[in-house]
Amino acid sequence: MYQRKIHIIAAAIILLAIGLTLFVLTGTPEGASIAWSQITNTFGLIDHFHYYEMVSKGNTLTVAEGWYAHQQLHSRSEQPLVNWYDDRTLLKAYDEHQNLVVLSPSNLKVTSTPLSVLSLGLETLTTDSLKGLTPQKIGDFLIYRFPPS
Repeated sequence: MYQRKIHIIAAAIILLAIGLTLFVLTGTPEGASIAWSQITNTFGLIDHFHYYEMVSKGNTLTVAEGWYAHQQLHSRSEQPLVNWYDDRTLLKAYDEHQNLVVLSPSNLKVTSTPLSVLSLGLETLTTDSLKGLTPQKIGDFLIYRFPPS
C-alpha cells in the first residue's frame, strides 16, 4: 500500500514538472491574441465597405456615413455638412459650398487594412490611456470614454 502511494506521488510530481516545463518554454496561450489575429486576418480580406458613425454629445447626435474602396476613403457628416476625401496621399474636406476647408497629409498612409481605417488611432490605445478613467458598466461590457489620440 505504501509503495503504491509513492508511485502515485512520483507520477504526480513528474506530470507537474512536465506541465511547468511546457509553461516556461511556451508561455500561456493567450486566447485574446489568437481571436484578435483572426479578426485582423478576416478584415484584411475586405477590399470595400460602407459604414455609419453616430456620435452623441449631450443632447446632440451627429451622424456620418462613409465608404472605403480602392484604398480610398470618402465620408460625409451632417452637422456640419462636410465631405471628406482621403486617397492615401492627401486628406481633403469640403464644406456645403464646396470650399476646401481641410488639406493635410493622408491618415491612410500608415494603415494597411480596412480594420486600421475603422480603428485609426485606437490600436495605439494602452492601459496607461485608461488609467484614472471610470468605465460605465453595461451588462458584461465596460465602456470607456476617452479623448482621441
